Amino acid sequence: MPWCPNCKAEFVDGIKECNDCEILLVDKLEEEPSNKTQDEYINDKEAFLITVGNAIEAGLIESKLAQAGIPVLKKFDNMGGYIGGFSSLDYQIFVPFKLLKLAKEILRQDDEDTNK
Repeated sequence: MPWCPNCKAEFVDGIKECNDCEILLVDKLEEEPSNKTQDEYINDKEAFLITVGNAIEAGLIESKLAQAGIPVLKKFDNMGGYIGGFSSLDYQIFVPFKLLKLAKEILRQDDEDTNK
């Protein structure tokens, strides 16, 4: 699987350029040396937040989290089928581990507001 050397997103085979960073993908990410403690390392890792079924929904979530200062990493899951001539991709959304609780709260609050 190809990877973006900048944002570290993983892509499906056949993709050549990162959509967000607009740079060529690589086959393998270089390991970065770390002098961090285990707790610092865990807090800097990305944590899985949610899987959504399309780019529009992923963009809406990314926008809501950006308003709270939470960066988002989108990873593309398996290729889905073709619907009306368009292929469907699942987007896995990750946030920094230390901001996971806040991100979940933002999405939960947004869901409650939508269902009122």
